[in-house]
Amino acid sequence: MEQNARVSFANPRIRHALAQIALDGEIKLRHRVVPVLAHAVRTGGSASAPASAIAAWMRWSGASGHPLDTLLTGHDADVAAAMRAAIEHEIRRLGEMSAGAVPRAGAVRS
Repeated sequence: MEQNARVSFANPRIRHALAQIALDGEIKLRHRVVPVLAHAVRTGGSASAPASAIAAWMRWSGASGHPLDTLLTGHDADVAAAMRAAIEHEIRRLGEMSAGAVPRAGAVRS
């Protein structure tokens, strides 16, 4: 079981460990999550899911400030400001959660 715990979500068909998947998170987020966040901000949609994904990565990696500048480069100033506000809100929200907290009912715990 210990070996499976290091495999992505304990799926033996996925050979990459979670830590390996998290490598180059900034690049992956810039190409996969930031566009979703930008779209949500521009269209008035919910930005909480993509902002939460970025915030969780920032908390996990210990990153602060600088990665946001890099991630949000190339976006209109108003859109970038709204994205930054959404991410910072999620960073604070995640910081208020106790260790091991499950934010929604029915979530699976390992």
